[in-house]
Amino acid sequence: MEFYKILINHAKNLNLTNRIGSGADGIVWLTNNKVVKICIGDYLKFVQILKSLDNNYVKVYEHKKIDKYLDADVYLYYMEKLNKLTEDENKVFYTLVSHEDSGKIKSFSDKKAIKILDELERFLEFDKNKVFKFIKQISANNIKHLDICERNIMKDDCGNFKLIDLERVKT
Repeated sequence: MEFYKILINHAKNLNLTNRIGSGADGIVWLTNNKVVKICIGDYLKFVQILKSLDNNYVKVYEHKKIDKYLDADVYLYYMEKLNKLTEDENKVFYTLVSHEDSGKIKSFSDKKAIKILDELERFLEFDKNKVFKFIKQISANNIKHLDICERNIMKDDCGNFKLIDLERVKT
């Protein structure tokens, strides 16, 4: 895609060399124990979203618009480096959370979610209380992530789960 070339050129200008991922909205790089994402979208909307984020979302340290591409902004943001989920945690979140991008909306009552977690706990290793608390918080939140799936959930060094891919957030 043409816009990927633009993002890569900006990364070269910033001396970013450790590419760790990419998606529909941008490319992610690791630098100085922080993660930087260069993406294309509506920068003003992104800035508004940042004002609404809580501790269920990746922490953003710095952001700026760096260019324009067609009718969209090219911008970047530096965020905390998070850790990948374990294989078992991936399976748990795959089971419990929605996959709106695939049209799979999952909504469980607390009682049903606990029952599912109890069953999964018999076979998988994960912190049931942290998973349940996270799911409750994100489902009750006024901020909506439009692509909640195990790919967009990571955890901090204390094991707290956080959502990434902020371009998919709506207030």
